[in-house]
Amino acid sequence: ALERNSHGRGTQFDTPSLLGIWATAPYLHDGSAETLADVLRMGKEHNVADGISEKHFHDLISFLLALPNE
Repeated sequence: ALERNSHGRGTQFDTPSLLGIWATAPYLHDGSAETLADVLRMGKEHNVADGISEKHFHDLISFLLALPNE
């Protein structure tokens, strides 16, 4: 009854790799975030922007965009 996903793992979530994340937009399961910045500012669950300085936020986005695709 608790199964929420059709992949047979119940309520567990398989976290995807960050490698090449810059090539996979739009983001989230429904494509509702067009950019990585949108993901990291979204809702209570994903919003890290409020907890760090603007410089650190931009540094984080730069880091994610610099990750290789392999």
